[in-house]
Amino acid sequence: PPPPPPPPLPPPPPNTEPRPPPQPPMAPHSATTWFCFTGVRGNENVINAVGISLSEIYLYGPDGSKLEVVNATNPGGNSVPSETVHNLYDGDTGSKWLDNDFNTSSCVFLQLKQVSLVDRYLFVTGNLPRRDPTSWSCGVVVDGIEVEASRIARAIPPTARGRGVGHRKSASVSVALAVESARA
Repeated sequence: PPPPPPPPLPPPPPNTEPRPPPQPPMAPHSATTWFCFTGVRGNENVINAVGISLSEIYLYGPDGSKLEVVNATNPGGNSVPSETVHNLYDGDTGSKWLDNDFNTSSCVFLQLKQVSLVDRYLFVTGNLPRRDPTSWSCGVVVDGIEVEASRIARAIPPTARGRGVGHRKSASVSVALAVESARA
C-alpha cells in the first residue's frame, strides 16, 4: 500500500509582521500633584537635617504651558507665617517655603486650577543650599489615592540661588532635563 499522505501544514500565524511595542501607560490626569521630599543637600540620610526649603515649584503641561496652582498644603510641616507652603506658587523667587520639621520626609500637595496632566516640573532653590531637596517622589491624587509617577534620588541642585532643576514626569521614569535660571 502507498504511504499515507503527510499531515496538512498548520495555518500561518496571523499577521507575522513586526509591530512596535504598545505605548506605556499615561500618567493620570489630576487636579492635585504631590511631592514627597526625602533628602536634602549633604544630608541624604536625613540625620540632623536642618529643614527643607524651596522658592517656587512650577508645573507644566504636555504642551509646555505653565499650569496654575491655586492652593498648597504641607501636612505635618512646620513653617513660620512668612515661609509657608503658599510661597511655592506666589511667583516671587524672593520668597520661600521652609519646613523646619523636616527629618525623614516632607510632603507638599499642589492643587491645580483644573484637572491636568503634569508633564514636567521645575523646583527653584531657596536661600540656603543645605536645604535644597536632592531626593523625592512625585505623583498625583486620583479618586483620593496617591499614585506615584516618578522618583528621583541624589539629584544635584545648582549652587547658585534662585535657580531651578527641571524634571519630566511619566508613568515610570523621570529624566533630568536641565538646570535653568528661573529668572528671565
